[in-house]
Amino acid sequence: MSKPVSDVLVIGASPAGAALFYQLARFTNLSSIRLLDASDLGRTSLADGWSSQALQYGYVDTTCTLAQARNWHRSASMVTNYALRHSDAGRMLVKCPKMAVAFGESNTQWLRERFETFKPHFPMLEWWERSDIAELEPHVVLSSEGGLRPEPMAAIGTTNQFTLVNTKALVASLLDDAINSYDKTVSLQGNTRVLHIEPHTVGYRVRTDKGDFLTRYLVGTAGLASLELAQGLGLGADLAIEPMNTVEFRAHGMVRGRVLTAYTPDTPATILSAEPDMEAPGKMRIRITEAAKDQAPGRPVALDKDILNQAQGLIPTLSLSHVSRVQPPFEPISYVLDSRTGQQLEEGITVSDDGVRFHIQSSVHVTSCLSGAYLDLCAIQEKLGCSLDDVRLKAQLMTDPRTIYRGRAA
Repeated sequence: MSKPVSDVLVIGASPAGAALFYQLARFTNLSSIRLLDASDLGRTSLADGWSSQALQYGYVDTTCTLAQARNWHRSASMVTNYALRHSDAGRMLVKCPKMAVAFGESNTQWLRERFETFKPHFPMLEWWERSDIAELEPHVVLSSEGGLRPEPMAAIGTTNQFTLVNTKALVASLLDDAINSYDKTVSLQGNTRVLHIEPHTVGYRVRTDKGDFLTRYLVGTAGLASLELAQGLGLGADLAIEPMNTVEFRAHGMVRGRVLTAYTPDTPATILSAEPDMEAPGKMRIRITEAAKDQAPGRPVALDKDILNQAQGLIPTLSLSHVSRVQPPFEPISYVLDSRTGQQLEEGITVSDDGVRFHIQSSVHVTSCLSGAYLDLCAIQEKLGCSLDDVRLKAQLMTDPRTIYRGRAA
């Protein structure tokens, strides 16, 4: 039996789904908004503990172009602006140093050229020589013998930006803010698995294990699983998901902030990162990510000598005695390919048709959640003809509350 028709139905309580749910409830005059998710959506448990993800401002993350960095910076700023308008912002955001480190003569030269290109656009970006790195992250410059690493090294980074986001707390806050809207029907339903989507005279019928739902507009934000739903409607036929091998483990805390290897043309296609483990004070999380190539996706979760050697490329003094737990990543990491050419596509692919949009990206991706939701909102407004309080939205999400009197932008 079908439920009453929703104006918009969102599939997936990912950061992207929660952000859209919030914006629909707070900044439009739509009267009926629904979100479905396969989890139990216990918002109390969502708010407890940490599930940290890095905010990507772009100018430190060396995988992006200047144009992408500008977009990432605007997107990340929306997340911080949202959190800082809440009294419990410290539960959602952490400010700590972030740096991308290059090793070797050619790599440090490449990083210097990148810094010179990006610095005029991002004044907060800093250049750090070995001595600067040693002050911020001493374990990065020490060799396994206890002296200084012999190879040339340099880093770009920042010390005055919010670096880590508690994804659980952010999602819980967005959902709560949406539910607390008093002037519309806002429905949040967990433990509901979407089975099939099909066109309907009112828009779309969403078949689930809890019955059918009708909606005038549909947005899928269920992570990479959204591609399967989209392809069921004939969308995204040329896209494919390519898994990556990822190992994540917890070790004795040896970094103050987020440290990652600079992704330069001469480095192997392996990304190393380390950051404080917000769930375990005094510990850190290390992640090693590389293309799966012809291997079976999902490397076994075991810290062998090869993995340890890779991690020591970032922190040479790391040893097995420092490791307290090896764990699978929060979500298996994959990227989206054009199946016709085999070319890797940019993060955050969206496929759409009349009255439907699907976000094809990791469900834990947090940087673009609010900016992507705003694009969804504009598409929904164009299709449904609803009103959008654009002035209030931009005042609350695109204006830094630290630079103005808090009451004026509300």
